[in-house]
Amino acid sequence: MKNKIHLWRIYTPAVFLIAISAFIQTTELIPIFGIKPNLVFVSLITLIPVTPHFFGYALLTCFGAALLRFSPGVEREIIVLVLLALTLFLLKKVLPGNHFLNMFFLVSIGTALFYLIADVGFLLHNPLIILFEIAYNAVIGILFYIVVEKFIAYG
Repeated sequence: MKNKIHLWRIYTPAVFLIAISAFIQTTELIPIFGIKPNLVFVSLITLIPVTPHFFGYALLTCFGAALLRFSPGVEREIIVLVLLALTLFLLKKVLPGNHFLNMFFLVSIGTALFYLIADVGFLLHNPLIILFEIAYNAVIGILFYIVVEKFIAYG
């Protein structure tokens, strides 16, 4: 029973964070200089340290992808987002114990890898935009880290 309560305290706020991220991401509320952060991807990365099971994380990732599917976009990018998020989840076992630094590293490398896989041409022709988005995603990741730390608590 205690384990079920613990999982409820992880997954309920996680679902809300992903849903709010998807809602904001599908609007025009947050672009800076035309660059919009990938909030669902950042929220999923921020949740890696607190999600104890791969299956649960996979469900959260699919939930985020499903919410993005209702927005205009290319399906290839959603597939890349899901596969990359799941791969980054598997990396958590080899990362050091500092959740903040892990999140910062995963957001930065994840954003770069996303463009490398999803659209290498955009990466090569717009490196400054990609660097700005990495920084933007990292700042959003810090804010999400604070929220996750408050409502879920890194364990």
